[in-house]
Amino acid sequence: MAQVFNADTGTEDFSADPAAAPKRDYDLAPCSFGGETFRNPCFWILVGVAGCLAVQYVFTKTKSQ
Repeated sequence: MAQVFNADTGTEDFSADPAAAPKRDYDLAPCSFGGETFRNPCFWILVGVAGCLAVQYVFTKTKSQ
């Protein structure tokens, strides 16, 4: 039981202790890579960002040698 401070009386008021939040269960769908993966624009954005970072890494490594 948490202690709750009552500003009106200047004391701790245990009767005003809020009830515990209900437990939530999350049912997450499994991740699968099917035929729809390559049609998803987010996938291609992720590939583009990874490709950009890879090219920048290669260019910075060859420039410093």
